[in-house]
Amino acid sequence: MVETSIGYEDFILRIGTGLLVGALIGIERERAQLVGRSEKSGSIPGFRSMGFIGLYGSATGYITSYTASQYGVLFAAFEAGLGTVTVTLLTLLFAYTRMIRLRALGFTTYIVILITFLAGLMSGFGLILEGVAVGVIGGLLLASKYPVVRITRSVSYSELIALMEVAALVLVLGPAAYYASDYIPFINVFQVYVFFTAIVAVSFGSYIASRIWGVRGFVTSIILGSIVNSEAVVASIASRRDIEAEVIFQAVITALSVMQLRIAALGLLALLLGGSIPRGEIVLNLQEAAVPAVILLALMTIATLIAWASTIALEKVENKGVTPSTPLQWSVAVRGAVAFFLLTMLFDAASRLLSGYTGSIALLVLSIVGGFISANATLLSLAGLLTRLGVDTFTLGILGITLGATFNKILYTRAVGAPPETVREIAKATGLMSLLPAFFLAIYTLLPLVLTPGAILERVASDTLKNPTSRKLWWRCSGGASERGYKG
Repeated sequence: MVETSIGYEDFILRIGTGLLVGALIGIERERAQLVGRSEKSGSIPGFRSMGFIGLYGSATGYITSYTASQYGVLFAAFEAGLGTVTVTLLTLLFAYTRMIRLRALGFTTYIVILITFLAGLMSGFGLILEGVAVGVIGGLLLASKYPVVRITRSVSYSELIALMEVAALVLVLGPAAYYASDYIPFINVFQVYVFFTAIVAVSFGSYIASRIWGVRGFVTSIILGSIVNSEAVVASIASRRDIEAEVIFQAVITALSVMQLRIAALGLLALLLGGSIPRGEIVLNLQEAAVPAVILLALMTIATLIAWASTIALEKVENKGVTPSTPLQWSVAVRGAVAFFLLTMLFDAASRLLSGYTGSIALLVLSIVGGFISANATLLSLAGLLTRLGVDTFTLGILGITLGATFNKILYTRAVGAPPETVREIAKATGLMSLLPAFFLAIYTLLPLVLTPGAILERVASDTLKNPTSRKLWWRCSGGASERGYKG
C-alpha cells in the first residue's frame, strides 16, 4: 500500500486550483485569438492547452511535496527542476516554430505559458492563494491589452509624458519628501509637497476627466478633488484663463459647498461618537449632542442643496469651455505651494500667540485660524479634545474651521496669479459661501442666550397649561396627578 502524507481532499484542492487557473488564462487566450484571427500567426495555446499546463504544474508541485516528505529535499528539488526544464524546453520549441517557421512576432504567449506553469506549481506546493493571485493578475494583464490599446490611440504624446511626470512626482519624490521632513527644521516639507502634488493631480485629473466626459468629467473632478483638498481645486480653477466667469463662479461654489459638507459631516460624526472610538467602542452620544447635531445637519443639508444646484448650472455649459489647454500646471502648483508655506508659517505663529488664551472665544479664533492653515488637521485636533472641550465648544470649533477654510480661498487665488476678473468671481463665491457657516455660527452663539434648556421647558409648559385638555395630559404625564391629588 502506498503511504500518503497529504489527504485526498487537499490533493483535489491543489490539482483543481492549478487546472482552474490555467483554464482561466486559457479563456482569455481563446478570446484574444478570436479578436486577432485575421493575423497569419498560427494557433496559440487556448483553454485546453493552458488548462493542461496548469494541471501539469500543480501535479509537479504535489509530487514534489510528497517526495520531500518521504525521500528528502534533494530528490524533490530534482523532480521540480525536471518539470520546470520540460516546460521551458517545450516553450522554446513552440517559440522557435512560431517565430522562425511562421514568422509570428510577439513574446507574450511564451511568458504566459511559464506563468501558468508557475501558478500551478505554487498550487501543487500548497500555496493556494498565492497561485490563484499569480493566475488572476496574469489574466488581468492579458485582458487589459485591447482596452489599453484603445486608450493609447486617443492619448497624445504630451499627455503620456504628463502622466509619467505625475507618476514620478508621486512615486519617486513622495517618499523622499516624507523622510526629508525629519531632517529639515521649521519647515514641514511633506505637507508642502502634498499641497503641491494635490494641485498637479487636480489639474491633471480635471484635464483627463473633462477631455473624456466633457462637462460631467469637469464637475466630477471638482467634487472629488474638493473632498480631498479644496484649496488645490480652487487654485487650479483660478489659474484657468480659458473659461468664462460664470463657470468659474459656479465651479468655486461647488468646491466650497462640497468642502463645507465634508467638514460638517466629519464634525457630526465625531460629535455623535463622543470620543468613544479611542476607547475601543462605538457609542452614539445623542442626548447631549442633540442641538449641535441639528445645527450641523442643517449646514450639511443647505451645502448639499447648493452643491446640487451649482452642478446643474455647470452641466449646461458647453463641453469645449471646460477642457484645460494643458494637462499640467507646474507654475500654478509652485506658486500655490509657496503661498501655502507662507500662509502656514504666518497662521501657525498666530495660533501660537493665541494658544495661551482660554474660553470659547479663544477656541473659536484658533479654529478659524486653523481652518485657514489646514481644516483636516485642525478638525482632527479638535476631535481628540472633544471629551475635554464639551459638545458646545467643539461645535463652535467646527463652525469656525468651516468659516476659515472658506475664507482662505481668496488668498490662494491671489497667490497663483489669477486675472482680476477671476479674482472677482472667486471673491464673490467665497463671500457668498462664507455666509453659510457665519449664519449658523451666529445662531449657535446666540441660541443659549435666547433659549436655554430651562427656558425651553418653561415655555413649553406655559403654552401647554393654557389649554385645559393639554394641562390635564401634562400633569398626568409628569406625575403631578398622583403627587398633588389632581383630579380631572
